[in-house]
Amino acid sequence: MGRRGTTPPATGRGVPRRLSAPQVSRRRRRAPTRALVAYHESGHVVASYHLGFTLNVVSIHARDGSLGHMSDDPTFAVDDANDRVKSPREISEAAAVVCYAGLAAEARFGFGRFTWRRGADHGAWVDDQLAKGSLAQIFASRSELRLAVARCRRRAVRLIADREADVRKVATSLLELETLTDAEIEAVLEVPSVAAAVGRESLASRRAALVPARTRRRSR
Repeated sequence: MGRRGTTPPATGRGVPRRLSAPQVSRRRRRAPTRALVAYHESGHVVASYHLGFTLNVVSIHARDGSLGHMSDDPTFAVDDANDRVKSPREISEAAAVVCYAGLAAEARFGFGRFTWRRGADHGAWVDDQLAKGSLAQIFASRSELRLAVARCRRRAVRLIADREADVRKVATSLLELETLTDAEIEAVLEVPSVAAAVGRESLASRRAALVPARTRRRSR
């Protein structure tokens, strides 16, 4: 999630967000590879899906100064399993976990030493947004806020570890196709839904279209 063109985690319903891979200073680390961006965005996607967000699109194309982006819609305030409405605290913490999951995926798949603060990186950006925004409005003290941030980070690391296969599947598809729609994401994650069936057809069509292009490149 980059500093520009993004919004902090939302506490309400129906507020779309766009999470983007960060701009990274070349002096601080090597230039990001396509694989790093793919796994970073896949971390956001998998966390977003498993925490109940509505996914829109994910891409490893650069946009608005960011290396990649993922758009979701946190319309998940109702906990259907327990027949209750989720609290603002639950919703905000889930949104924070999605934000942190990009860095957690980078670390899980070996793209560098794990740290939440890396210069212009968005571990620091999320900390700043949480301190100013949604979580700060919920917790009464700075100490409570710090505990919430630490809890969100731990949840992100644990979620990515538990869903490692899903992250790998999404990242592999992103490296192949560069952009995935909501239906295509569900197909990649093998969700038993009508949207996933549509997504499977779309993925098959797009992959078939890539074959002639690859053949032409080899013939040259």
